[in-house]
Amino acid sequence: MPSALPRAPRYCRQKENGRPDRAYCTIDGKRVVLGNYGTPESYKKYAQLMNGELRAEKPVVAPAAPVLPTVAMLMADYLAYAVRKYGGEKALEVVHCKNAFRILRQTHGELLAKDFGPKAYKAMRMVMIEANWSRGYIREQCQRIKRMIAWGVSEEMLPSSAKHALDAVPGLTAGEFGVRETRDVPPVSDDTVAATLACLGATVADMVRIQKYTGMRPGEVVQLSSQHIDRKGDVWMFAPPQHKNKKRGKHRIIAIGPKAQAVLGKYLFADPCFQYTSASYRRAIKRGCDRAFPHPELSAIPKKKLTATQLAELTKWRLDHRWSPNQLRHAAATMIRQQFGLEHAQVALGHSQSRTTEIYALPNHAKAVEVALRIG
Repeated sequence: MPSALPRAPRYCRQKENGRPDRAYCTIDGKRVVLGNYGTPESYKKYAQLMNGELRAEKPVVAPAAPVLPTVAMLMADYLAYAVRKYGGEKALEVVHCKNAFRILRQTHGELLAKDFGPKAYKAMRMVMIEANWSRGYIREQCQRIKRMIAWGVSEEMLPSSAKHALDAVPGLTAGEFGVRETRDVPPVSDDTVAATLACLGATVADMVRIQKYTGMRPGEVVQLSSQHIDRKGDVWMFAPPQHKNKKRGKHRIIAIGPKAQAVLGKYLFADPCFQYTSASYRRAIKRGCDRAFPHPELSAIPKKKLTATQLAELTKWRLDHRWSPNQLRHAAATMIRQQFGLEHAQVALGHSQSRTTEIYALPNHAKAVEVALRIG
């Protein structure tokens, strides 16, 4: 049965003591007085209201202008996207983004993102130089800022010209504005590694041994997990879920030989095997180096009691006597190249070349197995 039509507001009477009765009607929950009850004027006003002639028109409210994001707002949105894309707050790419964003927030956090142009970009870069970041690291961090701007364009938060404007800024050249240059990273010697192993915790020491045997990247060591390791053959095959060339559509398979298997086996119950990030792994090795190679005089003195000169000397000593996990990879690369040749080294370490084809993948796989059987 069809629903009843809405009823029109009634012409009503309100009795007044000692005064003429009042006419009224109720519209949209509000009482509207029409005048004295029963008078032609009250009926005329009632009719006008029913016809909409006197009904107050609702004001037309203009839609609120969209909120233009500031640089800080854009960074927050992009960081949430990066956490989802790269696999969590502890992902190395997310950590690097946070480092870059700290400086960008200090310099231009309150600026409207659409106004972040070449001049602001160069000013931010100067702060990175003043913070003593190396030229290579500044280049990488500036690329991350550009990726954030490009993402903002793709999300229609920024005009399409935003990324192109930043691309017009040339990169830093060697020595420009006094930017720090990094030294070539040499391979770490076996004697240095052996001395450091004695000063590391058992788990970190085993991570070092596995990296030395396999030549994998630090970021790959911390991803080791039984669910990503094929243990069917004499040589185990590890496919890290995240790796350097994944975004280029490349596959990464790391061969794990008998020596590395013997070390790794006792950690396969955990997922991942090691509860470290690339950063915490690197810091643990640095602390081990400081214990393995103490300054002959200053290491035993509490840091707060050192003079500025002594503190500078201790800092330089530690920098000269520390090594990083990447140097283990360089050492493996040097040794594999000496024993097997350049081609085997490129394959075992997962180096990517533009001329490599899919047909070449099968013999590459065999070479990686040969390396793992003989050294790791």
